[in-house]
Amino acid sequence: MEKPLVSQADDDATILAVSHAGAIMSFFSALELDNHPELHFSNCCIFNYSITDSTYDLIKIIDPISGQIYDK
Repeated sequence: MEKPLVSQADDDATILAVSHAGAIMSFFSALELDNHPELHFSNCCIFNYSITDSTYDLIKIIDPISGQIYDK
């Protein structure tokens, strides 16, 4: 079995993953983050996560359609 992309990357690497809103929201929901905004997300949303020791931290969400930006 191959390692996930995140575990193959260098510690300081930037990874861009692109998908449609449904898959992005499924991933977002699976993380079960404690603090996150209650925003409606469009297909063009950009989620910026920091990953440390397999723990995801939501840093920023940008919705270019509505102009909404969430900064932690």
